[in-house]
Amino acid sequence: MEHCQHLVIGGGVSGLSFTLATPGDCILLERSDTPGGLSATRVERGYGFDFTGHWLHLADSKLAEKAKDLVEMVEIERRARVYFKGRYLPYPFQLHLA
Repeated sequence: MEHCQHLVIGGGVSGLSFTLATPGDCILLERSDTPGGLSATRVERGYGFDFTGHWLHLADSKLAEKAKDLVEMVEIERRARVYFKGRYLPYPFQLHLA
């Protein structure tokens, strides 16, 4: 095996992020055929199955642009609301109820 500065075990979001952001030599080990960990999509007979939701809340515009360069992304405008006391309020629900 090669010598390296960093050995990363797991090609999930954290392992991939560390490997991309860390200067120096990295070796990333992943037991699956494809990276992604719990954020991966597996395709069986033409249907995609997600292990978990693929939601990235990227408030930093530079980070968002870098993420778009790495993977195919679809941006969705959040329009969630909570019905409370006869009216709809924006979600997340941040109202002092006392």
